[in-house]
Amino acid sequence: MFKDLLLILKLFSIQFKAGNYDTAFLASFIRHFNKNSLDQTMRVWAVTHTGKRYLEGDSIITDVLQYRNTENTLASEYFEFIDKYYYGKLSDLVPTRSEDAKLDEAFRKFIADIHDFTHVLSGYPPDPIGELLRIEYGKDFEGNGWKVLSRVGKMRIFFNGIREWYSCRPLYKEARQMGKMSKNYIFADWFNILGEDINKVRENLNTLPTTKYHWKST
Repeated sequence: MFKDLLLILKLFSIQFKAGNYDTAFLASFIRHFNKNSLDQTMRVWAVTHTGKRYLEGDSIITDVLQYRNTENTLASEYFEFIDKYYYGKLSDLVPTRSEDAKLDEAFRKFIADIHDFTHVLSGYPPDPIGELLRIEYGKDFEGNGWKVLSRVGKMRIFFNGIREWYSCRPLYKEARQMGKMSKNYIFADWFNILGEDINKVRENLNTLPTTKYHWKST
């Protein structure tokens, strides 16, 4: 409990400004609070088509290259997104806690790989508020650490002032509703949806992109 409090207090001290992320600390924060919350998710994921391929050493980041020149696909939207943004991904630093080292490494790599794709699916940009909204959208799927991070992020916005809090409330409401409606994207057949129409992918995952804070308009 004491360590929990220390980590939360330190998180409050972090300035959520673009280019000023303490990613190493945030990774340790999420890892600490995740604990074993993803154990069952990892076991189920391991027997999916995507999980099996990752355990064999495959990656969608390698596979997606074949779709570089496609149009209106999940892959083409992804390339448009990463061409616009260049930044260090927190997800690259967040391992899980499985006792199976091979599964742990494969799942960690998978979570890192799909991070940008969840920005594409949800529409949220990789800026401070966009990252918090993406967390709000995916926190039920990615472990307890992200839930705690979301709560602390909301508290920080509240302490920044009532005006900012009220301006962000509709954004959080939309992101939370998106998360409640969405299917768990961790279990999607990622290798096969890369070349699919982006609208079909969103329809199958029941994920509508944000209408309030989209990366294409920021």
